[in-house]
Amino acid sequence: MTAWTAGRTTGALAIGGAVTAFVGNAIAPRYSGDDVEIYRKIAHSDRYAIAAVVILVALLLVTAAFVGISRRERARPDDLLEYARVAAIVGGAIALVQIGVELYGYRQAARSFASANTDNVVPAFWATNALDHTSAAMFATWTIVLLGVAPLLLGWAQLRSGATGRFGVVAIVGGAICVVVGFASLLKSDQSTFDIPFAIGSVIVTIWLLLTGIALWRNPQSQEIDLAESRQHAKA
Repeated sequence: MTAWTAGRTTGALAIGGAVTAFVGNAIAPRYSGDDVEIYRKIAHSDRYAIAAVVILVALLLVTAAFVGISRRERARPDDLLEYARVAAIVGGAIALVQIGVELYGYRQAARSFASANTDNVVPAFWATNALDHTSAAMFATWTIVLLGVAPLLLGWAQLRSGATGRFGVVAIVGGAICVVVGFASLLKSDQSTFDIPFAIGSVIVTIWLLLTGIALWRNPQSQEIDLAESRQHAKA
């Protein structure tokens, strides 16, 4: 793959991931009430399933975009970008598993609870509740790694680079918010407290990804040239 093609591909992945993430979060239903009411709503909601599928696609694109961006930035030490790639891959893997559990396991458990008879309704509720909490724990974990650590490292690398360096501060701010929100969510029983901070942090990271994708699409070879020049100087 040529430098131009690689840059355009990474840019397209970043733009597609950002736009798809915005769409998925826009159509995702927000339920309020106690657990019983929420589980019954999820059991009968096609919109919930559609939003989960869209977000699943967004996560695939975002993870690939993060890896692509890490290969086109340059930073000293170079280990910074290696750690960013690892964070993107690990965080993306956790996120995909979490969405899979939510889309099938959690939703099917909610349906079993909604249709359970009097004898089975209590165990069905607690089975659904267990999957709910498992999904929430995985969500907070990949928020830390994928939306927090990876953008933080990539943003720091961008500050040290040329073409997209001006976007680095945006990534660092959004990533820092997501790290704090993720850890706080794992330490609190009521994660709804952090809905607004998470929305702010994730939107900032998504905007950064969109801006970086547009920059790479418009000038796909710039970062590859910087990387090649840095390697030549290192050899000299």
